[in-house]
Amino acid sequence: MRFSLAQKLYAYGWFEYGFIKSGELAAVVALELALLDRYGSQVTGAQAKKRKKDPAQATTKPRAPMFYDLLRYMVDSEGLTDSALPSARIYGSPVVSRLYESDKERETRKGTLIGPPITLVGIRNGLAHGDPYDGMPWGGLLELVRDLIEFAYRDIR
Repeated sequence: MRFSLAQKLYAYGWFEYGFIKSGELAAVVALELALLDRYGSQVTGAQAKKRKKDPAQATTKPRAPMFYDLLRYMVDSEGLTDSALPSARIYGSPVVSRLYESDKERETRKGTLIGPPITLVGIRNGLAHGDPYDGMPWGGLLELVRDLIEFAYRDIR
């Protein structure tokens, strides 16, 4: 339902360019809601187990999983690979490595002047918290979001 709004906004972009950026925001919102629906309880459960081990966090309330955590769960626990995404197979570009910056990559980059890589998490944060109408559209974003939503619901058809 929400993804169809993103598709409509992209289509309206043929008439008014500004609708494309609105469509991108709608697409990542649809993806985040889908991931929360499918994996939210599993990720929240894993966070609760970590809190039990750490006495300082034992009394804190569980919070909704962040977009980063949900994408990481898809890759680490659900087995998401580039071969599972039609857009990655068709265009031959790696996708999974560009969903989020891994802890190892972040640690390697720490203390250097190198900025963070462009990832889906970064794109989402820029659209949601930055200036969503500044900049060019992200090529292939709608296809990637569609593929990730279809992967998340692959066993429910």
